[in-house]
Amino acid sequence: MPDLTIGEALEEFLKSSSEAEEIRKELIRFSLRYGKERHLFTLNIEEIEEFVRGIKKAAERRKYIEALEKFFGFAAERGWLSANPAALLRRGMPSAKPRPSPAVRKPSPSAFLTEEGREKLRREMDMLLKEKQKVLEEMRRAAEDKDFRENAPYHAAKERLAQIESRIREIKLTLSLAQQAET
Repeated sequence: MPDLTIGEALEEFLKSSSEAEEIRKELIRFSLRYGKERHLFTLNIEEIEEFVRGIKKAAERRKYIEALEKFFGFAAERGWLSANPAALLRRGMPSAKPRPSPAVRKPSPSAFLTEEGREKLRREMDMLLKEKQKVLEEMRRAAEDKDFRENAPYHAAKERLAQIESRIREIKLTLSLAQQAET
């Protein structure tokens, strides 16, 4: 499975799909929210649901769901993902009451992790720490503008930083609570 970033996968999708132009805006907004340099395989269904839940108008929300289903379906067909994480969006979306973020939900203390699972989480943590540094640099550059009321790059970077930090906390908690699986 290739280790593509969201930006690389999006670029391939936009080049190869005749329907891509119709949903370009939605996919670009999604990629800006989660970071074009973030690895595609690190996205989870909770983040995608949270993104869609944040869209106020039902008609607009349906358009985003359709765009994400097509994009992630394309990624799954290419073997970049094992499954289409957006395929379940229509069934449970939108929820009037948002589910707690992964950082709020605590993993079961009796959960088991294989050594392979631990290593995957450690690699993701390393990638997130590097990405965090990039986002902090983006925020610094955007802050030089000094006008925070209309500084969209600053606000997008700030939101992305919060997501990264949340995922880092979740990984640390999982690693600290999980037991070694017997192989």
